[in-house]
Amino acid sequence: MKMKHRNQIPGLVAWIVLLLCACVLRAEVKMPGMKSAIVEYQYESKGMGSNITGTKKVWIADYGRKQATLKKEKSVTKIFGMGKTEEKESLSILDGEYLIDIDLKAKTAVRMRMAEMKDFVSAYTKEVESQGKTMEQHRDEWVKKYNGRWIDSQTILGRSCKGLEIFGMRQWLYEQVTLKLEGSVMGITTKELATSLVENASIPADTFKVPAGIKVEDAPDMSGMFSGKEAGKAMASEEGGMGGLAEMMQRAQAEAEKAEKEEGSQGEKSRNGSKSDEEGEDLPCGIPYGEFKSMVSKVKVAGMGKPKLESSEGVHTALYMKSMFDSVNIIGGAYGTPDEYVKAAKEGKEGSVSVINLKRYTKKGHPIVYSEVGTGEGSPAGGSQLMVFDHARNATIMIAAQPARPRAELEAMLTEMGY
Repeated sequence: MKMKHRNQIPGLVAWIVLLLCACVLRAEVKMPGMKSAIVEYQYESKGMGSNITGTKKVWIADYGRKQATLKKEKSVTKIFGMGKTEEKESLSILDGEYLIDIDLKAKTAVRMRMAEMKDFVSAYTKEVESQGKTMEQHRDEWVKKYNGRWIDSQTILGRSCKGLEIFGMRQWLYEQVTLKLEGSVMGITTKELATSLVENASIPADTFKVPAGIKVEDAPDMSGMFSGKEAGKAMASEEGGMGGLAEMMQRAQAEAEKAEKEEGSQGEKSRNGSKSDEEGEDLPCGIPYGEFKSMVSKVKVAGMGKPKLESSEGVHTALYMKSMFDSVNIIGGAYGTPDEYVKAAKEGKEGSVSVINLKRYTKKGHPIVYSEVGTGEGSPAGGSQLMVFDHARNATIMIAAQPARPRAELEAMLTEMGY
């Protein structure tokens, strides 16, 4: 069953946004760093039933105003004994005006204009300066506020790197560039290590150009995500940091919901009748997407509004999100047996670093498994999951909560769905 734990995605998106902010921030406010460099890495990511290994090459120019990242990776996904192997090759380019994400195998690309991000960074830095602080002082306060800490330095590739631990991740930086990254966030363990670094490198201008033969499309308007002064002030305020970031992510979610409505009936048809669903190669949920949406519409999650609904490759999801660390995700996938799930959960193959509590029982003739899980060293909170196995309909429904919610609360949601 291809259960993509989409309730984990907000935390990962936040991490990406933070790294993107750091790139633009370093360039726009002229924070110290290397003028140019070429860095090569090896990396590995494990969790959620997947094992990803790969290499990465990064070109940095003009103090980070321009960057290009080439990634080649192999992912092996195995859940309930079902396996899938995939190889990807991608190139991302930050050229000062656009952020461009390129799939080199599919020869397609999506680009996002950076004007809003620059406005956001400008407002952010001005707000910090108005408080009489330097960016370095604000950074240190932000690290402390969110229970981060500076850790022992390490020598990597002959360079002394300053260590930082925050949100379950540890990184070692040299001249504002991460040379080592490791840690576990919400069940996903990541390791990345630089294997080569060339400083003051000569980088050709065409490094930051889209290769020939690539079809480029503009990304949907995300101006609501980086709303200049408002978001910049929120990020730099006393209640800022992750709170401001969560606010931006909620705006982005609203934009995505709007775009989904504009897809119309054709998009609905595509989700329900794709070739992969008909052939079953992606293990689709036996419950049609339209019926799944109807079932979920009856669910009320305390403290949260309507969910973000999505169906991809036969897996349906409904994500309720209050913030990046407070979410509930309802996922519909193909049938898998309770024995398989329990075995995988105990072995950590379902993304659970440690199963704290696990109960099996029956409800209306359907096997049910409830579990409470740990999320790895340094992670901010645990989680809970309730799964119902519907053999007659070739479906498994998972309700996953972060942080953990009581079994009775998750069971009430399941009852509202008709189980």
